[in-house]
Amino acid sequence: MLDYAVHNADLLLYFMGPVERVYAETHLWEKTRRARGPEGEEMRAFYGHREPLEVERAGVVECTSEDMASGVVRFESGAMASFLSTIAAPGEGMGAGIIYCDDGSMRLGGSRSGRPSAITLIDGEEALSEGETLGLVPDFELDDMTSRAFDGARRMSSYELGFREADAKLIALELEDFAEAIRTGREPEVTGQVGLDAVALTYAFLESGAAGEPVSFADVAADRVNGYQREVNAAFGL
Repeated sequence: MLDYAVHNADLLLYFMGPVERVYAETHLWEKTRRARGPEGEEMRAFYGHREPLEVERAGVVECTSEDMASGVVRFESGAMASFLSTIAAPGEGMGAGIIYCDDGSMRLGGSRSGRPSAITLIDGEEALSEGETLGLVPDFELDDMTSRAFDGARRMSSYELGFREADAKLIALELEDFAEAIRTGREPEVTGQVGLDAVALTYAFLESGAAGEPVSFADVAADRVNGYQREVNAAFGL
């Protein structure tokens, strides 16, 4: 879960703010997995140079950590979220992030997809066009750093780039922002606390699943609730 669900946990915090408590059910469905290389040409191009680890060369991996979490999140604002993440669902794949508000809904376009978010108002039958969506935020524009990466565009809600090019641009922006933070002494856009909170939320799902009851996000983040984490802490002498 920590390897992949942490990205979705990060998005939950980014869009919805601080978390109050979490209740989740977790499970390990596939106790044995066959190690294989990255699927698809896109991912093979990223990882094809990598030497396989010893556990991968063995061909079979005996799993000990959960591969599914299904939970409910209560935010400090009072908002709620349903969260489901798994790598143990064979067959048809799916993924969606939808935020429901007083005035309608927003379906997120998807990370590195280039697709625009789709906003549907409460009395609307179809999602707004990109132009109508931008009209809701007349003061929005990309900062100088981001604009340069997208050929000087200032107001955009989508882009048409292949995965590799989009990934390269976004990682370049992350590195440039971090380098600028070092040069000027300012905080980077994504701080260490942001990363720590995303990890803490992921562990909150695991802690709740292990305990069979809701857990406080603050208690998990401060290591006051650590029934699941205790074994890891002991292994590292923490």
